[in-house]
Amino acid sequence: MPDFIALFNPLQVAGLAVALALISALVSLLAPRQPKLLRILAMPLFALAGVAALAAGLAALSHNSATTATLPLGLPWLPWHVRLDNLSGFFFSLIGIVTLAVGLYAPAYVRSFEQGRESLGALGGFGGLFLAGMLLVVLADDAFLFMLA
Repeated sequence: MPDFIALFNPLQVAGLAVALALISALVSLLAPRQPKLLRILAMPLFALAGVAALAAGLAALSHNSATTATLPLGLPWLPWHVRLDNLSGFFFSLIGIVTLAVGLYAPAYVRSFEQGRESLGALGGFGGLFLAGMLLVVLADDAFLFMLA
């Protein structure tokens, strides 16, 4: 029976984690008008980003080789290079565990602030951007992406 974690590409799952974090940030921009949206949609997306990061980290740890890719983003003469190896897999797993815990706790935390003056859109938006930045720093294989993240 093949190992389940070895069946998927860890770099693609890492990209999914970054995308889910960015989608969570975008959904949070609607939260000032509809605070329930943050609790019902943005925070579960944040938690799913944590699950995806944990899965990518565990998959990278189970592989014995590094997974690399060149993305057609960035400057025309300087594309982004990403890499997921054992060390970045460890940090992806660590970030994923903490993000999953935050994503599970956040809806109850946000519920107490729905009627307050605090900006829930900023809380969710900057939280999602911070998570995407942390994940991209770990994935960066060149100085340009590292500085951008």
